[in-house]
Amino acid sequence: MTNSLHKAIAAAGLLLCTTGIATYANAEQIKIPIGQQTAAQSAQMPAKGMTKARVQAVFGEPLEITPAKGQPPISSWKYSEFVVYFENDHVIHSVAIFKPQQDQAAPTE
Repeated sequence: MTNSLHKAIAAAGLLLCTTGIATYANAEQIKIPIGQQTAAQSAQMPAKGMTKARVQAVFGEPLEITPAKGQPPISSWKYSEFVVYFENDHVIHSVAIFKPQQDQAAPTE
């Protein structure tokens, strides 16, 4: 092969590599913080420290109850909009259930 052919092949290879890198570098990456991934909370969630009796009195019967496991015993109650985690008889955390945007609002036609 001639020297000019080697240069042409090297230039073509370099062009392909830089085009691929430029395409990758220009890809848009959208990051949404976990707390903003659901629509604004219309319903309140149980606060840390509430008892099971208080949660049930305020929010009603849960849809699903997961029995306590481990030490300390951790259980959970699932509602339509959130899940409540208990240590023994007290709330330790409440988590909103993620619903994709198209599921949150009925389509208007």
